[in-house]
Amino acid sequence: MNTRAMKSTVDVRRSADRFATDIGWLDSKHSFSFGHHQDPANTNFGLLLVNNDDIVTPGAGFETHPHRDMDMLPNQVPLCARMP
Repeated sequence: MNTRAMKSTVDVRRSADRFATDIGWLDSKHSFSFGHHQDPANTNFGLLLVNNDDIVTPGAGFETHPHRDMDMLPNQVPLCARMP
C-alpha cells in the first residue's frame, strides 16, 4: 500500500453545529443526515449510517422497534446529578 497516495481528511463537526432533535425525553445531535434533517453531502461515513450523541431522560426511551440489517453499538455513559 502506498501511503503517500492516501489522502486523509478530518471534518470536525462540533455538537452545537450538528442537526438536533429535542423531543422532551430525548436530546439528540446527529452527525449525518437523519429524519427530517437532510444534507445530501453528509449521509454516511463508509458503512456507518448513524452516529448520534443522545441524552435520554432516565426511565424513558424508545418503544421496542425493529432495525433491519443493522448492528447497534451503544456507548452508554451514565450521568449523575451530583459529580464528585
